[in-house]
Amino acid sequence: MDKKVLVTGGAGFIGSNIAKRLIRDGRRVLVLDNLATGHKNNIPAGADFIEGDISNYELVKNILSEVEAVYHLAASASVIIGAKNPVFDLENNVKGTIVLLNAMRDSGVKKILFPSSSTVYGQSELPYVLQENQKLNPMSPYAVGKIADEYYLRSYANMYGLEPVIFRIFNAFGPGQDLDNSDQGITGYVIGCLLQDKEFVLHGDGSQTRDYIYVDEVAEAFVRAEKTPQAVNQIMNLACGARTSLNDWMNLIEEVSNKKIEKITGNQNRLADVMHYQADNSKLQSILNFKPNIDFKNQLLKTIEWAKTELNK
Repeated sequence: MDKKVLVTGGAGFIGSNIAKRLIRDGRRVLVLDNLATGHKNNIPAGADFIEGDISNYELVKNILSEVEAVYHLAASASVIIGAKNPVFDLENNVKGTIVLLNAMRDSGVKKILFPSSSTVYGQSELPYVLQENQKLNPMSPYAVGKIADEYYLRSYANMYGLEPVIFRIFNAFGPGQDLDNSDQGITGYVIGCLLQDKEFVLHGDGSQTRDYIYVDEVAEAFVRAEKTPQAVNQIMNLACGARTSLNDWMNLIEEVSNKKIEKITGNQNRLADVMHYQADNSKLQSILNFKPNIDFKNQLLKTIEWAKTELNK
C-alpha cells in the first residue's frame, strides 16, 4: 500500500485546501492539527485526522513511520499576533518546525514542502518587484521566524539530506479563509464583514498594495513541487506577479458581490504592516512550468459563494 502524505496544519486555510487537492489526486492524506486556529470541518472527507501538536516529538515520529512526504502548513499565520506576542510566535513557528525536522531526520523522511512568507522581504518602494535573491528586511517577529525556518530547512538539507522546497507565499485568498478574524487574512475578513453587514475597519488609506493569489493556485504549486526534482532546495515566490491596492481589491469584491462594503476609515496602519508587495514569479514559472491563473473575478465569486454557504450553516 502507498505511504501517506502528512499535512500539518491541515485544518487551516491553506493546509486544508492542499489536503483536498491531494485527495482528489488519489493520495492517502494524514492531517495533523492542534485546532488552535484551524477548524475540524475544514478537514476534507477521506483524510485521516490526528488532533495533536507538531511540538510533540514522539507523536510526530510515530506518525512519520507511514509517511513519504510532509506538507508543513502548521503555524500561527499572523503578523499581528507575532508582533504582539513574539515568544508565542517563536514557540509555534520556529520550535515546532525544528521538532518536526528532528523527527523527519530520525524517521528517514526526506521531502518537506514549506510555506515561507512575502513578509521576509519587508518594506519595498514602488515600482520595485521582489526577487528571491535580494536582501531580506524583516519588519516583524513573524517574518524573522519565517527566515529562521528557511535556514533551518536548508541546514538540515545540508547536514542530513532532507529535501526541502520553500515557497514565499504572498497574499493567498479563497474558500476556507477565516471570515471573522482580520489577523488571518484580509480577503476573508472583508468578505465576512460584507456578508454579515458588519463595518470593516480600514487601516491606512487603502493605498497599500498586495500580490494576491487564489488558494487553488497555491495548492497546484505545492503538488507540482513535490514531484519536481529541480525544486528541491529551492526558494520560490508564490504569487501572480500583479500588484493590487486594497482599495481596488475592495472595489472588485463589491463588484462581484453586488454589495457595498461599509467601512470605518481614519485609522492608522496596523502594527508591523508593510505598504507594498509585488513578486517576480519567473523562478516559479521556470522550475515548475507553472504560471498562476489571474482570474480574480471568478476566484472571488467562488470565495463569496463558499462564504455564503459557510455562514448559513
